[in-house]
Amino acid sequence: MMNSSRAARAPKPDARLWTWPIQITDYDRRNQLTAAEQKVLRFELPLAMASERTVKAVLSRLSGLERLLAPIDDALAVVDSKRLYNDRVRLMLLQYCEMQRATFWAWDATVWRTVLGTTQQAFFTAHRPTPRAGGERQALMAVAYLLHCFHDIPSLGEVKRVALAEKVFGKERIADTLLRVTRSRQRGDIMVPANR
Repeated sequence: MMNSSRAARAPKPDARLWTWPIQITDYDRRNQLTAAEQKVLRFELPLAMASERTVKAVLSRLSGLERLLAPIDDALAVVDSKRLYNDRVRLMLLQYCEMQRATFWAWDATVWRTVLGTTQQAFFTAHRPTPRAGGERQALMAVAYLLHCFHDIPSLGEVKRVALAEKVFGKERIADTLLRVTRSRQRGDIMVPANR
């Protein structure tokens, strides 16, 4: 009886409150690649890239990278429900881990800006094979944001911020927030400074 009355008085969670979907403390975030990871990235990845025709086939030939892929996969599960860009995002991050000789947890903002591109063209130039449609860039930004690796989105130049926010926080939540802001503005609750 006591439990049910306590449950009845417990505050109901506010649907507007958002909880970070990734617990980065659950992962092994050491900066250094292990000897086994280095071997796979330095030798097996280039061989797979040279002999396989698809990104999925390249990734299927790599083993021993679970420590790197688990957080990426968890972030992608939040970001890309259609899984259009998952394999390409994985490959891009693994290639840069090899190039940097470190895990993505260790990269500074300069490296992340290179990986994410300060323009769409810079993003295309930074990756081989060249990204197909550019949706990979948004997915990568969201993964980096969710994993607390990179938050300086304004430094990336022109970015579809609403689309990025939808990937991180969810389309419904963003639509509801934009509607509340629009209604508040229409009521005069929010003042917008005049352009100078």
